[in-house]
Amino acid sequence: MSNESRRISLEELYQLVWLKPTRNIAREFGISDVGLGKICKRLNVPKPPPGYWQRIASGYKVKTPPLPRLGKGQRNEVTIWPTTPKPKSEVKNPALTEALATEKLPDKRIVVSEDLGGAHSLVSYTNKVLSKAKPDSYGRLMLPWNTKVERPYLDLRVSKQALHRSLRIMDALLKAMEARGHDIDSDKGPRLVVNEENINFYILEKVKRNERELTPAEKERPWIVDRWIFTPNGELTFTIDEVWIERKNWRDRKNKPLEDQLNDIVIGIVTAAEMIRLKNIEREAEMQCWREEELRRQEAKLRQEIQRELSAELETQCNLWIRSRRLKRFLRQCEISLSKASPLGSDCDGARWLDWARALADSLDPLQHGGVEQAIRNYRENSTI
Repeated sequence: MSNESRRISLEELYQLVWLKPTRNIAREFGISDVGLGKICKRLNVPKPPPGYWQRIASGYKVKTPPLPRLGKGQRNEVTIWPTTPKPKSEVKNPALTEALATEKLPDKRIVVSEDLGGAHSLVSYTNKVLSKAKPDSYGRLMLPWNTKVERPYLDLRVSKQALHRSLRIMDALLKAMEARGHDIDSDKGPRLVVNEENINFYILEKVKRNERELTPAEKERPWIVDRWIFTPNGELTFTIDEVWIERKNWRDRKNKPLEDQLNDIVIGIVTAAEMIRLKNIEREAEMQCWREEELRRQEAKLRQEIQRELSAELETQCNLWIRSRRLKRFLRQCEISLSKASPLGSDCDGARWLDWARALADSLDPLQHGGVEQAIRNYRENSTI
């Protein structure tokens, strides 16, 4: 497969698509068979229907439709640009893999404190803010909509009963992340900053839904009655609030509460940051491919515009030359006709009119007033585009 563009006439493209399967031709051009199919459809070049090559292999004769005539203004050739291949994602940094492996060591185990003495400043501030919150319809703490806070606080979607435990878990996790060299952006989110990638997160308490007993009046209109009661059950889930990652949830298990999974959560957070980094690289590569393709399209469009302008100028010069020659032939016949009637003196009206008409014919002739030279200069200036 070549990385160079290929210019091909519609007749050649038509012959190719009926000579061998589309996927083989597309591979030669460096594009997908879907992309080649779109080109054929746009240019009105018929291509074999599904099952065509199987029928040919079985010995059937299939009628080939003719190539339609060119439409008005349609060019007889097309330039096919190969698709820029996506760069392969980078492998994980060996140092990162080694750092994650150390999270399994016993001396790296993250321990959750029994109280909030000496808690992280962000944890203390969140405790202060949520102490004023009221339960919502799900029993989770929520500040009134008009409450003003000094700065963002931790996203804890828990009940009052689970608040203390959630704060202790967050305290241990934040301190562990900072001890491992990562940052916490307290002004936005708050969110973790791992290897320059932002990671949003929260803790959510699961709620249990129970149906309450309806009153006789409510039973008559059950479709408009809120019949459910939601009760938090104390089961916590830590969630990485990001896309494009393999694992994003860690929840309390019967034999392993969230407190015993913090090292796994650290591994998940660092891995998520790496996946986001690789995804950003891939997205930037895709954007670069798009920008390059857009630049090629704009350049091709500019070349077409220049070709149209040069062609129009050439036709204009040719038409002027034809008009000039036609006028000169006509004036010669006029001179012969006038001379037969009476001799043409230099001061007679006929002679003066002929002089004026010849000057007009000469002014139209591009070979005499520099029109051809100007056309050549325009061609030279635009031929490098």
